[in-house]
This record gives sequence, structure tokens and C-alpha cells, in this order.
Amino acid sequence: MNKRQLIEKLSLEPHIEGGYFSRTYSSELETAIPPGSKQRCLLSSIFYMLTDDSPIGYLHKNKSDIIHYFHGGSPLSYLILHPDGNLERQVLGADLDKGQQLQLIVRGGCWKASELVSGEFGLISEAVSPGFDYEDMELAESNSMKCQFPQQWEQIAKYVRYLLLSINKINSPRRHEEHEEETEIKDFASFVVTCFKLMFLISLPVISPQPFLLAYHRAQPQP
Repeated sequence: MNKRQLIEKLSLEPHIEGGYFSRTYSSELETAIPPGSKQRCLLSSIFYMLTDDSPIGYLHKNKSDIIHYFHGGSPLSYLILHPDGNLERQVLGADLDKGQQLQLIVRGGCWKASELVSGEFGLISEAVSPGFDYEDMELAESNSMKCQFPQQWEQIAKYVRYLLLSINKINSPRRHEEHEEETEIKDFASFVVTCFKLMFLISLPVISPQPFLLAYHRAQPQP
């Protein structure tokens, strides 16, 4: 089965951090992180896939612990940046003899990025506890990461996603939709202004060149 078939069969959609996903489970039980904060479902789970046309899961961190389970395709390389600056690399895949892992745990508060180095796709599942919420996820921003981890910057720079807007302002699907609406409004306004400019130019009277030609001839020396 190829990536397009998997996207269709599993109802995968583009994820803001890169790759494709679909949410498969949300527990009806609830908890809070930390105690006293907003309630979250006890556990949630998704399918997640990186492909050759979207090969990077950009650097981000979650408040919750996440367990990653490898399903198939090509292995995925993970970069995990711990709060103390320790940089860890792991590979999620089926070749245990090469040191790959079938499961990978990333603790809450750690930055992580993933990459499909080769192949058409790599398919995994993620179990998040307490359950995932966009408010609990932070996408890395270049200036902040340079200040916090100057010694690691060269190794993590390619995994920081550069966007026109501040990345932390679009950490939810709703904010992403609002950004798209704002862009459409700006594009429409620019189109209207251009139309008025064209209408103004068209409405200008056509200036005949004849008076200028007569003046030119009169200025010439007479034979």
C-alpha cells in the first residue's frame, strides 16, 4: 500500500507540525496537568505519518508524555532535546539488530523532531497521556531556541519551522483558519485597490500629440 492509499484509508490530514495524522481515540475519563488546570481526557491516540513530500515533523514540545509505536514503511529518525540541553537521537523502526525501536517514549517538556530520511513513508501511532490538546503544544521559534540552546542550534536549526506569523499564534486549527481568512481578506483588498487604479487610468482623457508636434515644427529654423 502506498502513501496515497494510506492517507485515504486512514483519513489522514496535514498536521501543523508536518506530516499527516488522524485522531483515533479520546478517553471519556478526564484529568488535569498540572492538578487544578484545565481538564484533559486521560488518554488520546493518533495515526501519524511522514512522507517523501512532507518528511519532517518540526521541532515542538508537549506537556504530556507521548509513546510512539512503529507500524510500517521506512524508519523515522527522532531528535529529542531535553530541558537541560542534552540532545538525544533515536530511530523508530522494525530493524532491532540496527538499534531501531518499536516503541519510543518522549517525556512531557522535551522538544522533539522527526524525519523520514529515505523511503516513501513511515507510519506510526502515538498515545498521549494526559490527552493531546493544542494548548499544550508549543512549536519551536528560532530566536527563542537560539537563546535557550546556543550550543545545540546548528544541530536543531533545520527542524525549526519558519512561518510568516509568530509560530505560537497558530498552535490551534482555529487560529490557522483565522490566519487563512485574514490572508484572503488582504488579497481581496489588494485586488480591489488595483481595480480602482486601473479604472482611474482608463478614465483619464487621451492627450493628442498634435499640439506638441506643431510646437516642435514652429521651433525649427525656417529655410
